[in-house]
Amino acid sequence: MTDAADVKTNADSPAPVETDQNTENPAPTSTKSQSDTPAAPVTDPAPTTPDEKADTLPVTDTVTPEDNTTPPAPTSDDTTTAPKTSTDALKDAPVADTDATVWMPDAALREYVKDSIRHTIQTPAGLNVSDATLYQFLDQNLQFTTDYVDSPDAGIIQSMDGLEKFTQMSSFSLSTNFINPDAMIDLSFAPHLTQLSLSVWSGRTAADWNMTINQFMDKYLSQNHEITLFRINYQNLPGTVPDLHNYPKLQYVYLNNNQMTGTIPDVSYLPDLVSLDLGGNQLTGGIENLNLDNLKYITVSNNHLSGTIDALGKNLISAYLDNNQFSGTLPDLNTIKWLWVYNNNFTGDLPTLQNPKQVYYWGNHFTSGIQGNNQMYNGNNQGLTGPTFTLTADDDTLDPTTGVISGLQDLATGETTQPTLNLLNFKYGNVSSQLMRVEDADGNTIAAEDAAADFTITQDADGTFHFKAANPDLKSGTYLIAVAPQDGTKYSAFVYFKVINQMNPVDPDKPVDPDKPVDPDKPVDPDKPVDPDKPVDPDKPVDPETPVDPETPVTPETPVTGGDGATVAPEPSAKADQVTPSENPAVLNSNGQAAKVTGTTTHQAPAATSLATKTTTTTSQTATLTPSAAQTDQALPQTNEKSSMSPILVGILGLLAAIGLAGGTRKHD
Repeated sequence: MTDAADVKTNADSPAPVETDQNTENPAPTSTKSQSDTPAAPVTDPAPTTPDEKADTLPVTDTVTPEDNTTPPAPTSDDTTTAPKTSTDALKDAPVADTDATVWMPDAALREYVKDSIRHTIQTPAGLNVSDATLYQFLDQNLQFTTDYVDSPDAGIIQSMDGLEKFTQMSSFSLSTNFINPDAMIDLSFAPHLTQLSLSVWSGRTAADWNMTINQFMDKYLSQNHEITLFRINYQNLPGTVPDLHNYPKLQYVYLNNNQMTGTIPDVSYLPDLVSLDLGGNQLTGGIENLNLDNLKYITVSNNHLSGTIDALGKNLISAYLDNNQFSGTLPDLNTIKWLWVYNNNFTGDLPTLQNPKQVYYWGNHFTSGIQGNNQMYNGNNQGLTGPTFTLTADDDTLDPTTGVISGLQDLATGETTQPTLNLLNFKYGNVSSQLMRVEDADGNTIAAEDAAADFTITQDADGTFHFKAANPDLKSGTYLIAVAPQDGTKYSAFVYFKVINQMNPVDPDKPVDPDKPVDPDKPVDPDKPVDPDKPVDPDKPVDPETPVDPETPVTPETPVTGGDGATVAPEPSAKADQVTPSENPAVLNSNGQAAKVTGTTTHQAPAATSLATKTTTTTSQTATLTPSAAQTDQALPQTNEKSSMSPILVGILGLLAAIGLAGGTRKHD
């Protein structure tokens, strides 16, 4: 049985950059509806539409134990509450040689039962499945489903009277848009029931059951202890994750897209549990209770889960953790094949992966990624924090990228290499540029300012960037750039770095009040009192200056870090949100919050030697960013510190001094 309707729907979910047509069909694990998730991050070609992406997503609600996939699941819609049991008269009525219209009065139910028999039971030669012969199948292993509808006009089931006569029924799969929920009955008449599936066809509205998910199970399934597959999804049932002790043989549990709240309980009492889908609810807390070796498929997408993930089961094949608030680094995931962690707050390097089939990790703070332009490995729009740079008259050049991105994994060799980066055009608010100022010197968020003209940007042949201040009046504050590897790898990052401008320090030889300078033609006579009408009284000498207390040490200056990083308290950060298509086909969107630091790193400018420079190549891209807040201590990336003055500059100054032209101050254009 295939899951015609219960597939992952991604109407508004983030789509990976580019839809590469030679994608590999991902492994199933759960049904994932993402109608309220943020817009898709997209770079390089035009944004992918939801319909284009749907074919590349894992259909995770269909499982076949032989191939480690999940059993098929239907979907359905309109539902109600209140179970309905068959009348005693019909229960006791003899049915041998009796037309089914007598003991199963609902015509729609009869059609679904006959369709189920035709598709799942091998009928004797010459025996047609009809109302007149239906009684001959009462002792058969009925696998009831509304998915095998040969007649499109079967209608809505208004009564399930007569179904209880199929006591050997092993599977009950009902799309609830084919039933009046008032017709639902207690399934205890089928003690051998192993599969229960209640879903909604895509695009339909689930009915109001007027009960919690725990009440639903107690009312209709309290005696069905043999169930191995349990699916009640898209029913909008409230309540907490139900107690499943009554079903010790459970292997596959799909409770996604309801309205469950609370935390994820301990399910270690289910030793055979293989697949668990709790996505699309309102669950909070962490997933420490899911670190089980028997679990192979986990889906907790689109909840409000948070915290760090220290470990996951050693046999895990797929993990859908996207659209939550998880943080910290990811644990080792050596067995993982399908990994969705996008739109979280994960940090650090992506763990080493062993030939995964699909990894969606955009919208985090990962400092490394997967090499290659396969859209099945999408890590665009990371939010990263660069160093803090202090610019001086002798040190006016910086590199905001070195040490920020640690490298890209080659899945074939397992090696990590440092990418050569391109600067990208992007959009922040109403400003489009390669470089913007987004916070003032005090860390306050400001309307984005185009800062491309504030720096002269060059790049060495080895990829090293040089951002040289274009004038001494450069504004202090937090600046933002977007970068991506030149080889087309599906990894990009927004890098925030702070600039402190000290290129125009106060001259200690200048008077405090510049409006009243000392007139060099009128030197002060030390023997003449300042006010001739008030001569100095020799009996009242002027008090000497207050001496420095030797016990009170002078506060030292901020030390140079030496490029080995310093721990600082980041300030409010910016977050990249919805995508806005530009006139060009390439679009960049970010959902990653990036903290920005307030600490200071004295940075030595690179020597002004002749560089093999090139004009920075860019891909015109657009993204709408929205600042947000993040408060965490963070180690500054190492800065490439170099000599404070170039040999060429020293030589020029020496030449000028020799001919009497070198001045005491430096002119800035």
